[in-house]
Amino acid sequence: MFGVNGKLIRVDLSARSFSIDDYDQNLLKHYFGGSGLAGHLFTSEFDNRADPLSPDNPLFIITGLLTATPVLTACKTSLCARSPLTGIWGEATVGGFWGAELKRTGYDGLIITGRAESPVYLWVNGDHIEIRDASTLWGTNTFEADQLLRDATHPQSKVMTIGQAGERMSKLASIMVEGTTARAAGRTGLGAVMGSKQLKAVVVRKSDTHSLPLARKTELTSSLKEIIPSVVKFREGSKLFGTNGSIASSNDMGDLPIKNWQLGDWSEKVANISGQAAVEQYLAKHYACYGCPIRCGKELKWDTGPYAGIVTKGPEYETAAGFGSNLLIDDLKAVLIANTLCNDYGVDTIGASAVIAVMMEAFDRNVITAQELDGIELRWGDADAMVKLLTKLVQGEGVGKILADGTPALKQWLGDRVEDFTLSVKGLDFAYHDPRAFMSLGLSYATSNRGACHLEGMVHSVEWGSPLKDYGYENVDRFSFDGKGQMTALCQDYMATLNALGLCKFIFLGRVGPSIVAEWTNHVMGWELTLEDFMAVGERLYNLKRLFNVRLGVNSTDDTLPQRIVTVDRNEGSAAGHLPNLDTMLPEYYAARGWDEFGIPTAERIERLGLSHLGEYREEE
Repeated sequence: MFGVNGKLIRVDLSARSFSIDDYDQNLLKHYFGGSGLAGHLFTSEFDNRADPLSPDNPLFIITGLLTATPVLTACKTSLCARSPLTGIWGEATVGGFWGAELKRTGYDGLIITGRAESPVYLWVNGDHIEIRDASTLWGTNTFEADQLLRDATHPQSKVMTIGQAGERMSKLASIMVEGTTARAAGRTGLGAVMGSKQLKAVVVRKSDTHSLPLARKTELTSSLKEIIPSVVKFREGSKLFGTNGSIASSNDMGDLPIKNWQLGDWSEKVANISGQAAVEQYLAKHYACYGCPIRCGKELKWDTGPYAGIVTKGPEYETAAGFGSNLLIDDLKAVLIANTLCNDYGVDTIGASAVIAVMMEAFDRNVITAQELDGIELRWGDADAMVKLLTKLVQGEGVGKILADGTPALKQWLGDRVEDFTLSVKGLDFAYHDPRAFMSLGLSYATSNRGACHLEGMVHSVEWGSPLKDYGYENVDRFSFDGKGQMTALCQDYMATLNALGLCKFIFLGRVGPSIVAEWTNHVMGWELTLEDFMAVGERLYNLKRLFNVRLGVNSTDDTLPQRIVTVDRNEGSAAGHLPNLDTMLPEYYAARGWDEFGIPTAERIERLGLSHLGEYREEE
């Protein structure tokens, strides 16, 4: 056995029991690990129509196929369940060291069902597993819980936990790992699933004697030595300044969201909230996830306000754009405080900032009053007002109780009055990249399985300059519609493989294509996958998740974009004059996918991909 342990922990919280599952390793060639294996097991063994917050909604926590191996950036863990936020496929991925630590206990993941009678946490210490009482931990936030759980288990254990938001089952609740370094499984509200199960945390400590044999270690090492310098070179900006080092270039590309996606350029302010400014003013140290030479993590320290004196994780690009430019806030310290509040309470920064953007616009347009916002005068650019409202959101107090369930809850509260202000697909708020700057991005948002997620395709990166040379995509015109259906499908398939392998998608930005990753996979596992075999796994996974959603009612009517994106020009900046046209791109995409005009995989495509056990999902639709 190479690269994996072949064992999963199955936990029934209702019975307060667990068992060890020696799963069929032949599945790995078809689904890899992570969200791929989770998707197969979910659709094979469970009814995906169970209420997301019921005991019958399983939570999968599964490491990538290559996680904990020497492969570049092999650190990721996938968390999957039916999403409380969107009601469809829910998936979040987290890096750091937690996944590698779990895999070195001798297990590849956990399948968690049921609901505990009182709060509990799981303690996996090598091959020793316990379900422990967490009553005294309930009510703590993630920074404190991390320390308390390491005190109770092992100083070097790795902690995955929810904060107060997850306990309250906020639909924006994230799942956090490793305390103040704050890596987040942020999107689709899976922290609420843990809260609904009264599961406070999963704590893991590796066995010092455990190893993961590699099939062809010498060949793998040689290939990695050849590739790593190039990856570091192409990701130098992230190494120096983190992902938020790119915020100024995002503005230059017409990609940056500004004033709830209404404006086109923010050149005079963007440097104030950049990664460069954060490093210059507040850097404590650089840090990396397991197996990564880039070290894009930035720990920051400041001396006033909430969390003064504590070294905490610096904001990623998405967070700075969400709490910064999209709210017209150029106060860097306010952005840092917002980021830390979300990480400590366990809240998705994208979802939380999107909610506040909608409220700011609603206040600006006299749709709501300060009285309805608990007395807060929520004006564009007002950092103090933003922090006050965000504090209510993360604590679930006053109007924050509504806001904590995301923009779908805002629509229920305010109805059509905020429809034009809300930018989401299938219930998931836009990631902070603009489809008016990259035509394929709009197509990818519209068709992504978890909603408006840039990571499901990363196709805008090809249009920005990262080539996909295996398929001839280089120097692609970002404003053209031609061929974008085929290119988007290929990129989505590639990203699906990286997710299931447990690899960071930044290696794609480091110019690592699928043929190289297939080679690494073969060296670890002892396989002989061709490029075609490798990409077929990605296509299989993408269609599996689509069929999961089809059973829940998703079809072509859901593959849309908000009116603001398809009808409102940015007017200034480098993306002015361009709007994505789904009518042009979707038919080509469906044809490339083998989906019918309703956006549903055809019976022939299901059979070809080896997903015949999901044929009934199509028929039920």
